Amino acid sequence: MAHAESVVLKAQVRETGTKGRVRGARTAGWVPGIVYGGGRKPQAVSVVAKELDKELDNKTFYSHVHQLEIDGATEKVLVREVTLHPVKDTPRHIDFMRVTAGTRVVLSLPLIYEDEDQCPGLKRGGVLNTVVTKLLISAEADNIPDSLHVSLKDYVIGQSIHLSDVTVPESAHVLKMTPQTTLATILSPSGLTSADSEENAEDEDSSS
Repeated sequence: MAHAESVVLKAQVRETGTKGRVRGARTAGWVPGIVYGGGRKPQAVSVVAKELDKELDNKTFYSHVHQLEIDGATEKVLVREVTLHPVKDTPRHIDFMRVTAGTRVVLSLPLIYEDEDQCPGLKRGGVLNTVVTKLLISAEADNIPDSLHVSLKDYVIGQSIHLSDVTVPESAHVLKMTPQTTLATILSPSGLTSADSEENAEDEDSSS
């Protein structure tokens, strides 16, 4: 659950009022955006398009705090929405939310299944059937993990992985699920009966 390094995005204050100004900014290599929240008025900005293009490919782009440098002054923000061009798939507009002390946000984080090479069930030919690949969490904005992880090294064929098996930071909690929610199951391979699975598990226990 390592945290990504904070990325600095350069921006400038944007004048509002006409579509021509927005088109001109895009032509000059800027993406229009808005910064809101933190008990202050929304501020129209433009972000350097090249820098934004690079960060959009980062899987943690929406889940960690960025440093937004606006005309030399820096503040912490989270990306809340990016509007893309319908054909070119390039960013057309971006929304930032200011991060202040105590700010909590709701967002989706990837769930990473680890230690497949140490999983007894998979070693026996079992198949990992994933039901959940992302978790919706509420977390402190300045303490968001990049992802949540669960180890498979103790699971045998027929066992299921539940939400209670995932380590979640104290500053966050998972929404819309109970500790008993099934996230994945180690399924039997084709042609392997449940009796075979139990025998294999017993063999592995006795050899360990």
